[in-house]
Amino acid sequence: MRAPKESGYAHNTLCTVEPYLNGRFERFTNNTGWKRDPKGSLEGFSHFTYHHTASWWPWNRLTGKYPKLVCDLQGVRHSNGYTLTDPVILSNKVGQHGATDLGYTGLQNFFGHHECHTWCSSFWCKLQGVQVIPNPKPGTCFTFQVGTDWNVWML
Repeated sequence: MRAPKESGYAHNTLCTVEPYLNGRFERFTNNTGWKRDPKGSLEGFSHFTYHHTASWWPWNRLTGKYPKLVCDLQGVRHSNGYTLTDPVILSNKVGQHGATDLGYTGLQNFFGHHECHTWCSSFWCKLQGVQVIPNPKPGTCFTFQVGTDWNVWML
C-alpha cells in the first residue's frame, strides 16, 4: 500500500500493513532463547520448524539449503490458539533472513536453552546446544555488519 500524504512520508512511499490484532499483545519467545513458558506449545513449534527443515538434510547438502528455525513469536493468545505476527527465521548464515537472523550461533543458542517436553517429539532433529547468550531477556536481538565484523544489538 502507498503511505497517505498526511503520514509525512514522501510521495509514493510503500509500506506494509497487517490487520489489527484484537486482544492482549504478548511476546512469547524471542531470538536469543528467552521464553515466557518454557514448556509451552510455541517453544515446541519452534523446535518442530527446525526438525521439519532439517529432516531433508541429505537433499540440503546437494541444494545448499540448510535447516531453519522460526522464533521470536509474539501476538495474541486466544482460547483455541494464537494469532502471531513478525516472527524471526534463524538460518545457518547471519543476516540471511534479515537483521534478526543470528545465524548458526542463534540456532545453537536456541537449543542451548531448549528442553524438549510434551510438545516435542523425541525423534525430532536438534543441534547440540551451546548457550552463547547465557541469560536471555525479553526483546529482539539485531545483527549489523561493520566492515567484516558482525555485531549484535539488543532491543
